[in-house]
Amino acid sequence: MARGGGEWELETAIELSAVASGLPGHLPSYFSGDGELQDVWINVTDVAVVTVSVSSLTSTSWGFTDPSWAFRLDLETLETELVDIDDGVSVKGKTMGDIQGIPDDVLELIFLLLASPAHLIRAAPTCKRWHGIVAGARFLSRFLSLNRRHLVAGSYYNGRQQEPPAFVASSSSSPPVVDGRRFSLDFLWSGDNVVVDPQSLRIVDTYGGLVLLSMEPYDPPNPICHVHMVVCEPLTRRYKVIPPMVTCSGYYHRSGPFLLDGDRAAGGIDLSNFRLMCVACHPDRRGSYRGSMFTASCDLDGSCSWHVYAIDDGQSLRSLMGRTRASVYWHGGGRAVTALDRSTAELSSSELPESAEEWDEQGTEVKVAVGRDGEPRILAIAPGCSVVRVFAAAMARGGGEWELEKRIELSAVASGLPGYLPSYFDDGEAVAWIDVTADAAAMVTVSVCSVTTSWGCMDSSWSFRLELESLEAELVDMDSGVLELDVAFPCELPWPPVLHART
Repeated sequence: MARGGGEWELETAIELSAVASGLPGHLPSYFSGDGELQDVWINVTDVAVVTVSVSSLTSTSWGFTDPSWAFRLDLETLETELVDIDDGVSVKGKTMGDIQGIPDDVLELIFLLLASPAHLIRAAPTCKRWHGIVAGARFLSRFLSLNRRHLVAGSYYNGRQQEPPAFVASSSSSPPVVDGRRFSLDFLWSGDNVVVDPQSLRIVDTYGGLVLLSMEPYDPPNPICHVHMVVCEPLTRRYKVIPPMVTCSGYYHRSGPFLLDGDRAAGGIDLSNFRLMCVACHPDRRGSYRGSMFTASCDLDGSCSWHVYAIDDGQSLRSLMGRTRASVYWHGGGRAVTALDRSTAELSSSELPESAEEWDEQGTEVKVAVGRDGEPRILAIAPGCSVVRVFAAAMARGGGEWELEKRIELSAVASGLPGYLPSYFDDGEAVAWIDVTADAAAMVTVSVCSVTTSWGCMDSSWSFRLELESLEAELVDMDSGVLELDVAFPCELPWPPVLHART
């Protein structure tokens, strides 16, 4: 299979009697099959090394309980070494039936299959050896690269009809490993110390284990409005009130705020180490943008304030497309795409295909979603058009552009759903609107709207969820009135986890 095939092929045949014949205590009857000592058991004890045991006792699925003679064999060099079975460790301690005999590298592979960090927290106190493996920097790095999506504990949804935000635990594991009650935000508005009015401040972003609440932006934007914000850490029930940001000098609040990694050398994000970014534009200077950056690590005098973040004139942040865990994306008009890296707080530019030059005139809606591979996808749909174009980043292959990955005919994927009408996607009065609402990767919600504004779909008459990879569609219950059409803000479990050793 390593050479591209789908089958296994014989690499070598090892004659045990030949490689073991020179070892002390070797008897030809061990491997001849005609003596009493004819049960042979092989245990994997190290990389490319196995232990071959011979016993007169009946073997079980757990191995031999009393081997009579054993040796180690290097599968590459065929070198052998006699095992001293009287030391009580070398053979019995290495059988796969004894968990203490499993090599560290094999245990590490097993622990990597534990999808949730909650399982690691439970495994670490088992014994000092297990704690040493799962607490190691190498293991934690590998676990994170393989299981990033499993760090999501669940998602927050802004409530409707003046209801406070709600948390819904992730359904990726059964039974769930997360107690949703621990992610409640009620500590912000319950009791005597009311920090947030949930009717005026809404969740606008989440990143790592932090939640950012802010005032809803004005429409049209007010150039002198104060943008009030609160950042909280639900698991510790702590919060930080952010000093108001005042846009000035004729710049209008355009998009944000967004949560970014802190500025410490170690990186990462927590309540004492994060940054906030807002973008403003000048109405009389086309393409003129200014950023405002707040850093949680305060100045030497103890003050925490906003600072100007310079944005080059060549970088256009005209229309917010959306965000992924790694970046925030804007469509700059035409082919231009600008991305803000959440880890480094740096802006970068890329280009859409030439066909995007016509999007401005067409009024094409452009959004960002995440594929099953964790990489971003740009979704584009023009008014009166039933085709969603999905673009993948060619940057992963060394380029600086986006390329068309697929076209999705909405009428084809939705035609079998209850309530479907051909007029929805056939140049009718209804307009298809795409919202990246689900916390699951590669999932979007398509709404058919009779009323749309710059803020989205105001009057949805029919909606369905669409999986971008499988193209499976599921009707949204419009009468549920709770979560289906609300944007999900995923919240992650702390990383690295706090691992307690066995005392």
